[in-house]
Amino acid sequence: MMLEPKSPTVLPLQKHNFQGYYRPRQETGIKSDLKMVFLIMKITGGVVKMKRFPEAVTTKCTELFSVLHSSMDDLKMAGAEASLSGDFSQVTLFIDSCRKLQGFEEEFKMALNNFESKPKPNFQKKSRKRTRKSGGRLRVLLTGQVIEEPTIAETFVKTLRSFGLERVAKLNKRVSSAALVSRAAARGYQAQKSCEGWHITTHVNKHTANTMLKEIAGDLNIPIQIEFIER
Repeated sequence: MMLEPKSPTVLPLQKHNFQGYYRPRQETGIKSDLKMVFLIMKITGGVVKMKRFPEAVTTKCTELFSVLHSSMDDLKMAGAEASLSGDFSQVTLFIDSCRKLQGFEEEFKMALNNFESKPKPNFQKKSRKRTRKSGGRLRVLLTGQVIEEPTIAETFVKTLRSFGLERVAKLNKRVSSAALVSRAAARGYQAQKSCEGWHITTHVNKHTANTMLKEIAGDLNIPIQIEFIER
């Protein structure tokens, strides 16, 4: 009596949804190019349109999507083989890995869509006309005297005159590479004011004026108090 050989037991694939998966064949030439075009259409689904990206970026994105799909196909194949051999722990591992890749693909496509939906930045040339905000005033308190002029430079000059221009000149102070008080006018860009035969450099702001006046007052042993008044 001859015994018929038993066919091997095949586990059902429907439970893990691995039916119909296969490893894609490598193709070259025009066929491969057409396949890549259809792949892009499948990936974008008419939603992701990478028109605003440079060509190199579009190429790399397409390669990334291709590698993702190839890897997911490999995971599905490996899961099907693990299901046939009864190794369901590996099946679960492959399914989880495939879902992670699918999630990454969706997030990447959303990022591309967000980039496409953002309006182009409107770069405009800045006007060369610069408007400077008024910086306020200085109030200088000397012994028995309050000096407060409309501008910092005017208060600075009047305070130096109260110190005595000749005494200040002997201290050899300099502002912006120019002498603070001198008989000769500066030849550079520094702003100066002529007063009593002296040229006073007024190229100062509230910080430099405050520092310079306090230094001079200290050198001349003159009590001084300076306040800054916001406008």
